[in-house]
Amino acid sequence: AAHAVPDPDLAERHGLAGRFNIMFGGNMGEAQGLESVIEAAALLRETPSAQFVLVGDGVALGRLKGLAESKGLDNVKFLGRMPHGDMPGLYSLADALLVHLRDEPLFRITIPHKLLAYFGAGRPVLAAVAGDAAAIVEELGAGIVCPPGDPASLAASVRRLMALPVDQRKALGERGRRAARTRYSRQALVREIAEVLALAGDGRMGAR
Repeated sequence: AAHAVPDPDLAERHGLAGRFNIMFGGNMGEAQGLESVIEAAALLRETPSAQFVLVGDGVALGRLKGLAESKGLDNVKFLGRMPHGDMPGLYSLADALLVHLRDEPLFRITIPHKLLAYFGAGRPVLAAVAGDAAAIVEELGAGIVCPPGDPASLAASVRRLMALPVDQRKALGERGRRAARTRYSRQALVREIAEVLALAGDGRMGAR
C-alpha cells in the first residue's frame, strides 16, 4: 500500500504546515454528507490549530464551499481535485484521515475503498460512519469512530485525537498500515474471493 514521506514544501504550499490536519480525500457527493464536517469546523473555531482539508470534487463541492464562506470559516481548506499519484504525499501530511458516509442502510454494509487507502497511508482514521466500516476501524484499533451526521461528535473526536500523545496516534496509524499489508493486501482479498466462489460452487454441486 502506498506510503509517502511527508514533504515540508508541499505542506507549506497547501497551507498545512503547523496545523492539525483532518483530511478527506475523494468524491464529495450527497452520500458523503459533508455538511456535518463544515458544522464541526464551526464548533472547532476555539481549537486554532485544527483544520479540515477536503481534497477532491463532486456535486456537493459548491454548496460546501458556500456553507464554509457563509460561516466565515478559515479552518476548512478545499484543495480541489488532485492527480491520483499525488494522494499518498498529501495523506502523509494528514494527522488524521476522515471517512464520512451518511447513515443509510446501504452504507452500513459498505466498506469504502478509500478506507483501505487510508490504512495504507499509516495515519489514524477518523471514521464518521455506521456499521461494517466503523466496526473494522474499531476492531483494528486504527482510529476513532463517531456517528455520521453528528457535528458535535465529530468535533469532540477531533479534540480527542489531538489530546492523544503523539506515539499513541502513531500506533493507531501503524495498526491500520499493518492491516493494509496483511489482511487487506491484494493477495489476501483475491484469496478470500476465491474461497467464497469455491464455497458457492460446492453448495451448488451438493444441491444437484
